[in-house]
Amino acid sequence: MSEKGNILLVGFGTVYRTAREKTFDAILERIKREFPGYCVSQAWTSRKIIGKVYEREGICIPTVEEAIRKMTEDEIQTLLVQPVFILDGLEYRALQKSVEFSQEGISKVCAGKPLLSYAKNIAEAAAIVLKEQKPQSKNQVLLLIGHGSEGMADSTYDRLDDEFRRRNCDNVLIGTLQGKRTLEYVIRELERGTKKDILMVPFMLTAGYHASRHIAGEQADSWKNRLKQRGYPVTVKMRGLAEYQGIQDMIIRDLKRTEAGISTCI
Repeated sequence: MSEKGNILLVGFGTVYRTAREKTFDAILERIKREFPGYCVSQAWTSRKIIGKVYEREGICIPTVEEAIRKMTEDEIQTLLVQPVFILDGLEYRALQKSVEFSQEGISKVCAGKPLLSYAKNIAEAAAIVLKEQKPQSKNQVLLLIGHGSEGMADSTYDRLDDEFRRRNCDNVLIGTLQGKRTLEYVIRELERGTKKDILMVPFMLTAGYHASRHIAGEQADSWKNRLKQRGYPVTVKMRGLAEYQGIQDMIIRDLKRTEAGISTCI
């Protein structure tokens, strides 16, 4: 049994091995180094992706319920759950329910927040993106494309957009696959401006299926090709947010915040 307890890193998951190695695996290794005394593991919320990874690679990644159930069997006393989500949306709320229903028998459980839950994190994420993916010319627009969400969680993109405006970055545009910032919204915003060259970057923690298929895919209905059909030159950079050193630093810092609050947890 670990000296301090267990840390469970939770994400949606990805079938793209390279994306997983650069994000989940890299963060897991950092946690192991920076949180000595804890037993560190991961769980995913997508059963479909878990099944595909097992079929393709023989790697068995547990769901949140399965991971916590195993910990209760091992009679652990302290559990820190660190989500790897951007928004306080459906996936995070499902995680909260899974933790709530599975934690019986564990004395102290504390779950962290999604990446952009804090105003400080929104400002820092904007700065990191601008550092990593700065437009290469005055005529280029940095188009960030997120998953999006339904309901109040989607307003996080508005706060991020406000942060870019505060920094006088009129060459940054945010679109989402779901929610109100649709491709049609992006096209309207592009037509209102004078910049015609597009640097397209996923605003997703991993550059997995959605980034490869819906954003940058070769299919006619991908965002890349639909914008090209309208005459916009498009350059795509396929890097997930969690590949950036700065974003990984934020996740580690948020985990330290979760650890510090353990005395007030359930």
